Amino acid sequence: MAQGQAKIKSKKKSKGSQKRRSQSTKKKLTKGTKSFQSKRSTEFQKANDKLTKDIDRKNLAITSARAISNGGKFFLSDVKESGNTEIKKQRKDLLKKESNRNDFMKNMIGALKKTR
Repeated sequence: MAQGQAKIKSKKKSKGSQKRRSQSTKKKLTKGTKSFQSKRSTEFQKANDKLTKDIDRKNLAITSARAISNGGKFFLSDVKESGNTEIKKQRKDLLKKESNRNDFMKNMIGALKKTR
């Protein structure tokens, strides 16, 4: 009896199973990718990314300002600079609000004097 001479024919696959197999392999994540390709438009995606980056920059500036205002030494120069600029910006806004209140009070006092 000769061994290994007979060839076993593989079962013929149906068209439906081949189609399902090709669809399932499309959706598999390949090595290195993090997620599926989004179906959104690139303009919307770019605008969303820009907005996210702006929010991140603002949050970084606020947190660095808090870290620097606590006192002590801070060694990261880029965070230190953004923190200092944020502190100056907040002080400027506060002074502007206070001066506007003072101007409002002066105007109201002047208007009250005119009516008497």
